[in-house]
Amino acid sequence: MKKLLIFIAVIAMSATAFAMSDLYVSGDWHYKMTVTVDTPEGIKTGEVVREITDSDSKIKIDLPNATSPAKVRGEAVVIDLGNNQYLFGLVSWDAFRELYKSFPYAGPESTIEGVNFYNSLPIGSKAELPREAYPRFVTFKDIDNPTSVEAVDIDNLSEKFGESVKIQTITIELVDEPVTQTIKELLPWLNDYYNQRLDGQRFGTSKAENRTANSLSSGAFSTEGPNNANQ
Repeated sequence: MKKLLIFIAVIAMSATAFAMSDLYVSGDWHYKMTVTVDTPEGIKTGEVVREITDSDSKIKIDLPNATSPAKVRGEAVVIDLGNNQYLFGLVSWDAFRELYKSFPYAGPESTIEGVNFYNSLPIGSKAELPREAYPRFVTFKDIDNPTSVEAVDIDNLSEKFGESVKIQTITIELVDEPVTQTIKELLPWLNDYYNQRLDGQRFGTSKAENRTANSLSSGAFSTEGPNNANQ
């Protein structure tokens, strides 16, 4: 038993030393996305804080958590345009690109050198999100009806929201703030659509009557799942 405890202690110390060495690096960053929209009634904004984790190891062996792809936690950004009209900038599995494109690194981001670069960026660093990295945007004809979701052409917001409505800027800022968890107050039906599409179908299909609703589930609005209150 004593030998086993010693062995476990050695393994734990080795793992700690490994994690603290230049052979392994990890990062955990919170970024705030702020969307500013011009409207005839004035400027409308929406913001959300998301979390990105990334890591890399120079020793490519099968150790748990030795390296992992970038992951995103958070929810869609919501812009209240008034008159019960909302614009949603969705969160996707590759939303980490929003940070990486806003603060470009001259090389692969998910490497020891890349993660170290992002670890070196100070809180408060702010940049404009390039157009090619914009998230997918949608709206709802009826905010209480998930099947009423509609795709939005971000270059032609006037089509859905009226003349002179357009995106002014989208900015990304590194912050020391908690991940936003408020969207389910606006969309209380989200918990019912993590295992099905917004049109009620289990899987996506090209034959769907509403392709937008059939292409989305609740994960596009919140990564936290149906039990986010417990996380």
